[in-house]
Amino acid sequence: MNPEMAGNDKAPGQEAELRKLSYEAAIEELERIVSLMERGSLTLDQSLAAFRRGTSLAQHCRARLDEVEESIRQLVEAEDGSTVELPLDEEGLS
Repeated sequence: MNPEMAGNDKAPGQEAELRKLSYEAAIEELERIVSLMERGSLTLDQSLAAFRRGTSLAQHCRARLDEVEESIRQLVEAEDGSTVELPLDEEGLS
């Protein structure tokens, strides 16, 4: 099991570690956690730790997507130099 899932509470450096984690790496880890939990081989305590880690990873990914969406909004400009806000739907992010 991942060392991140060993404890029940957030480690002091966990937030800093999450900030350094790329979106892709966070999704990969989240997929591994889901796979472990779906197998049903974790103890109750391991399941709780995995759930907590997964929740943190999901929040990190959502925040990263929000940041990217805001950056895109700021970068889109009309020909006259004015900023044009284009709606981004889920399909537009893929």
